[in-house]
Amino acid sequence: MAALILVVEDEPDLARTIEYNLRQEKFSTRVAHTGESALKAAQTSPLPDLVLLDVMLPDISGVEVCRRLKTDNKTKHIPVVM
Repeated sequence: MAALILVVEDEPDLARTIEYNLRQEKFSTRVAHTGESALKAAQTSPLPDLVLLDVMLPDISGVEVCRRLKTDNKTKHIPVVM
């Protein structure tokens, strides 16, 4: 089974480009465009194997999203690339 990567990017064109390139390399993807939707997507089964996280999001910062992911027992093991 391909690794699942959660792409958190608020700019739709950039999110689509990243998603396209990851799928070309045979990764599974899930996309979120806000910090709140990213937090929900990170806890949805199956859990992502990696989170690619934009720092500047429209609702809460990427740094805050990362902090919340790392303090939650369900998601703290997931690597985050910002």
